[in-house]
Amino acid sequence: EYAEPHYLPEFLFVPNDPLLEDQYHLEKIMAYEAWDVHTGNSDVVIGITDSGTDIDHPDLIFQIAYNHNDPIDGIDNDGDGYIDNFRGWDLGCNDNYPQVDENNHGVWVSGISSAQVNNEIGIAGVAYDCKYLPIKISDSAGILTMAYEGIVYAADQGCNVINCSWGSERRSAFGQDIVDYAIINKDAVVVAACGNTNTLTSFYPASYDRVVSVAGTTINDEKWTPENTGTSSGSSFGYQVDISAPGTGYRTTNNGGGYNTLFGGTSFSAPIVAGVAAVVRSYYPNLNALQTAERLKRTADNIDTIQYNLPYAGKMGAGRVNMYNALTQEFTPSFVFENLKIEDDRDNYYQNSSLVKVKGKIINYLSEANNAVVVISTDCEHIELITNEIILGNVQASQVIDLDDDCINFTINEDAEFNTIVVLKLEFYADNYQSFQYIEVPIKPAFKVLDENNISIGIAGNGRLGYADNYAKLGVGMRYKNFEGLIYDCGLVIANSSNNVFCAIRQETDFLCIEYPNYVEPPIYGDKHISAKFNESLDIFSLGIEVVQNAYAWN
Repeated sequence: EYAEPHYLPEFLFVPNDPLLEDQYHLEKIMAYEAWDVHTGNSDVVIGITDSGTDIDHPDLIFQIAYNHNDPIDGIDNDGDGYIDNFRGWDLGCNDNYPQVDENNHGVWVSGISSAQVNNEIGIAGVAYDCKYLPIKISDSAGILTMAYEGIVYAADQGCNVINCSWGSERRSAFGQDIVDYAIINKDAVVVAACGNTNTLTSFYPASYDRVVSVAGTTINDEKWTPENTGTSSGSSFGYQVDISAPGTGYRTTNNGGGYNTLFGGTSFSAPIVAGVAAVVRSYYPNLNALQTAERLKRTADNIDTIQYNLPYAGKMGAGRVNMYNALTQEFTPSFVFENLKIEDDRDNYYQNSSLVKVKGKIINYLSEANNAVVVISTDCEHIELITNEIILGNVQASQVIDLDDDCINFTINEDAEFNTIVVLKLEFYADNYQSFQYIEVPIKPAFKVLDENNISIGIAGNGRLGYADNYAKLGVGMRYKNFEGLIYDCGLVIANSSNNVFCAIRQETDFLCIEYPNYVEPPIYGDKHISAKFNESLDIFSLGIEVVQNAYAWN
C-alpha cells in the first residue's frame, strides 16, 4: 500500500520547423528536453564574429539583436562611434551592412546557433529565443583582417557569448589580451573552434586561457575524422580542448534564403556550444562567463570511453555538450588550475637534474567542495614526479588556492631530450565530484635567454633569434623590461649569390643545430655569454657552412 501524487506526464516539445530531421545534433545535445525547461530570452545575445550573415534570411531576420537606439538615419544616435549600427557591423569594410560577400561561412554559423525556432520554416537554432549580433570581420577580399577587433566590438556591445569559428596556429600576447578583455572585463563567454587539422595541435583563439575550445564529433559521438565521414580533414584535438559538439552532417541556413548541408568543421561545432552557453546564461543569470564555461564542461557527456575515441581520450575536452544536463543537473564543484608559472633551482635553465617547480592557482568556480584533493600523474619518462598529491580539504565556491610553496615538483632525468613537453594530468576529487585537467610544462628548451639588462632575447641553436620555431611558441621573443612582442620573426640569412641563400626566417629552416645553446662560464666578454653551433645541412644545396654563434650581454 502507498499514497503518492498522481503525476501528469507532458508531451516533449518538438518545434514545427520542417528540416528538424536533418538536425541530428539537436537530439544529441538533448535540446528538445532542454527547451521544455527553458528556451532562453531575447536579452541574451550571441556575437557571431564571422564573414557576415544573410540579413534578410527568413530564418534569421527576426533573430538579429537589433539596436533600436541607433536606427538607420545617418546619425550615430547612441554615440558609440558607429553610425547606424542597427543590425550589427561590418568591421572589415567599416560600414553598417554585415551581409556576407562570397563566403557563406557566417550564414552557416549563424543558423546553427540562432535560426528561428517553431516558425514553420527551415531549421531550428540551438539558442531558441536568444538573439545574435552579426559582426563581419572579413574585408572585401574575404580576408579576416578584423578578427580580434570583432571580439572587442562584440564585448563592447554587451554580447553575453561570443562565437569565433576561425583562428590560426600562431599565438600572440595581443590575442590573449583581447580575449581576457572580453571574458574578464566584459563578462562574455568566448567560444572558439579548435581547428580542422585532424592532429594534436594548438589553435588560437581556442587555445588561449579561459576560451572555451570546441572539438568536432559525428552523429555517433566519435571524433570527426576523414575515416568516419569521408571528408578531407577532421577535428583537431589536444590538451587545451574544453568540450566537443557535433560538427558534420546536418543542415543550416545558407545565403539567399536557402539551406545547406555541412560536411564537416569545428566551425560548426562552436556555435552549438555558443547556443547552449546563451541558454544557460539566460536560465542562470547569476553565473558569470567563467562559471558558465565550467557549467558546460561539468555537465557534458563523457565520450572518451567510446571505442573509436580511445586514441583521443583526454584530448576532446570534458565530453560532448549536453544542454539539458547544463540546465538541470545538480551543481558540483569545478576546479581549474590557472596562472601557470614554472621555476627551477638552476636559474630557470630547466636542464638535466633540475628541480622544477610548477606553481599557479587552483580556483573552484562553482559549488563548495568537501574533502578535495588533486592527484598528479604523467606518462613522461624523462622526469621523476616528487609531488603526486596535494590535499585541498574543504574549498568554498569561488575560493582561490595559491600553489606557491606547496606546489608541484619534479626532477628532470639525464636522458631528457631538448624541447621536451611534459604533460601533467591533474585529477581533482571531492565528495560526489571528479574532473581532470592537463597542463603542459616545457623542459630543456633548445634556446637560452640573454637577459642581463633591460633587454632580453631568446638565442636558439638553429639560426633563429627570439623564438626557436616559426610559430613563435618556443622562446621569449625580444622584450624591453616586461613588455612583450618587440620582434616576431628574426633569424640569420647567409648568401654568396642570389641562388645560394640559407636562412632561418619565415618558414625556412635551413640550419641544423650541432651544439645547443649553452651559457659560457665565465663569459669571454660581457656579463652573460651564450654559445651555439649549427650548419646549413637541412638545405638540399648545402655548401658545408658551419656557424659558431656567440651572443653577449652587459649589465
